[in-house]
Amino acid sequence: MLALDPVVVDAVWASFAAYLPEKSETNHPLGCHRPRISDRDCFEAILFRLVTGCSWDVAGRLGKGSETTLRRRRDEWQAVGACQRLVEEAINAFDLLTELILRSSLVIHLFEGVAC
Repeated sequence: MLALDPVVVDAVWASFAAYLPEKSETNHPLGCHRPRISDRDCFEAILFRLVTGCSWDVAGRLGKGSETTLRRRRDEWQAVGACQRLVEEAINAFDLLTELILRSSLVIHLFEGVAC
C-alpha cells in the first residue's frame, strides 16, 4: 500500500484532525489579508514532504501553501501536541496489530496437527 494513497491520507487525516483545536474564521477588518489555507491542505503538503524527503519549498509548491505557511502550521500543531498524539496513536495501533498477528499465528500453530 502506498503511503500517499488517498485512502491512507484520509484515514491519517481523520485521526489527526481530531487533535487540532477549532479555528474560527476571522476576517481582517481591512479585508486585505489572504484567507487561511485549510489545515487539510497543509497536512497533505507536510505529509508529502515527510514521505518524499523533499524540501519545504518543493512541498509548498506541490501543495497549496508556501513553505513559511507549512512550517508555521507544523509549529502550531506541535505546540498543541497534535503530532505527538498521532505518533502515540500509530504506535498503539501497531502494537495491537502485532498482538493480533501473533495470536492468530499461535492459534494456527496449535491447530496444525489436530484432525477435524
